Amino acid sequence: MSPPPLHVLTEAERNALLPTQHEMIERMAARISELEAPVGKPRKTWKNSRVPLSKDDFGKGGSKGRKAKDGKRPSRVGRHRPLSETPDKTERVMATACGHCDSDVSGQVQRCRHRYDHIDLPAIWPIVTRIELFGGRCREYRAEAPAEMAPGTLFGPGIGSLLAYLHHSHHVGFERLARFADELFGLVISEGAIANVLRRMGGSVPKRSTSC
Repeated sequence: MSPPPLHVLTEAERNALLPTQHEMIERMAARISELEAPVGKPRKTWKNSRVPLSKDDFGKGGSKGRKAKDGKRPSRVGRHRPLSETPDKTERVMATACGHCDSDVSGQVQRCRHRYDHIDLPAIWPIVTRIELFGGRCREYRAEAPAEMAPGTLFGPGIGSLLAYLHHSHHVGFERLARFADELFGLVISEGAIANVLRRMGGSVPKRSTSC
């Protein structure tokens, strides 16, 4: 039933109708603001909100801007590491028996059927070199020590370079350097010895820290 025209209402009836209309206008304005709020904002998904992944319809038929995948995904072009041009060692393995009839084929002419590279690191262990300097009593002469093995230099330049690289480039502390040398190379070295090695290399050794 439609309300009567305003010109047939009395002034008292019109005054009574105004609060109802005002309340209705406020509800409609609030609803319009609620509907316009998401405009321009990204849609809520499981990545940017608490919407569970099971309720996220991203990528389904109703989503815009994405096409459903048709059929099987096309295969990619295979890639492999090229063979080394200068291998350090080549190991030729000859067949000894046929895989079908189990007959001896060790004396037959064979050709390479498959070739590939196998890359690995050798076991790294400290090499202890005993230096013995010989001499005589005539004018107290004595042989000169090797350039990189002077008396008092217990650890060589290879160990020093590794310790300096790990300490200055990767910020490995002295405690972890000692563990690293022991567990990986079998080299027992104290934190003080590490500081001495770095000091002899000419670099400034910071205050010892075991936090890293």
